[in-house]
Formats: sequence, C-alpha cells, structure tokens
Amino acid sequence: MGELRLNLKTVIFMIVIIIIAFVGVLSGSWFINWKNSNVEADNLYNDIPVIKTLFNKNDPFPTLDLIDINGKQIESNNIFQTSHTIVLFLAPGCEPCCDAISYWKIFYNKLPEGFQLIGLCQSELESGQSYILESGFPFPVYFDTSYTLSINFEVNQFPNVMGVFNSGKIAFLNRGLYGDFSPLDACNLIKEEL
Repeated sequence: MGELRLNLKTVIFMIVIIIIAFVGVLSGSWFINWKNSNVEADNLYNDIPVIKTLFNKNDPFPTLDLIDINGKQIESNNIFQTSHTIVLFLAPGCEPCCDAISYWKIFYNKLPEGFQLIGLCQSELESGQSYILESGFPFPVYFDTSYTLSINFEVNQFPNVMGVFNSGKIAFLNRGLYGDFSPLDACNLIKEEL
C-alpha cells in the first residue's frame, strides 16, 4: 500500500507539472501573439490603421471653405497646390491632440523640401484661436467652422493624420497617432505612394 501511495503521489505531482507546463505554453503563445500585434501596430509601413470616414485613398480632398487664424477665408484646394501636405486633424479640448501638437512641434522645421504640415481644426473661430494660442502651434492652422468634415465625411475622432499630394489627392489616412509616428514618417508614407 505504501508503494501505491507513493506512485499515486508521483502521478498527482506529474499531472500538476503537466498542467503548469500547459498553462505556461498557452501564456507564452498568447504573449508572443500580443507582442507581434504590438510590433505590427508600431510598424509604420505595415497596414496603417485607416480612418473610418468617407475618405478613400487616391480620392481628391474635398473642396472646403476654411478660415485661417486671422479670420481670412481660404479654399482648401489653394492650400494643397504648392506642396505635399500632412494634415493633422484636431479639436479644441482634445487631450491627445495637445500631446500630438507638443510632439509634432519638434519636427516642424525638419520637414523635407516640397512638404508642409498644417492643422485642420473643427471649431468655431474664437474657441479655435484661443486653443491655437494656448497650444503654441508653430505650423499653420485652418478652421472648419461649418463642421463639414464631421457632417459630410464623418471625421469625428481626433487626432487624425492624412497625407495629401500636391495634386490634392489623398495619399494616406491614419486614425490617431501611434507611438512615435512623426511628420517625417508621414512624409515617407507620401513618398512611398508617389
């Protein structure tokens, strides 16, 4: 009987070890999958998350009547004619937008020739102006005071980034800002699409 108990204890011990090993393998497999999904999200050149809007890659950017910081009306087509443009969609009171502005300020003067960075803010001019002054934008910001982007194109999550060719066609769409995505990365994405 003593030998049987020893064997039973050994069998129970072995079962516990097997269960622990099985849970360890499952955990390891889950961790590897999780790690790979994060690496893919951080890889700027693989499957950029697309904004769920009515915009599509290679569509023309819509003609919008925008207002600059001084209250002057400007048509969106006039903004895109001279350079490939990185558009940072913003909204006052958006905490992630403030973080993006702080980070993107660093790169503003480092953009390659033929590229420009603009902010496109959906707000009334007065609240937008104070937002711009408080945030210390070094790049031009235009206001969609009629909220055309939200109403007609379903741009309603901020911040978002879009690349627009100097032809006015959309080069890429990126929902939110992931990791250390910068204006220089956006320039590279536009270059890849040329």
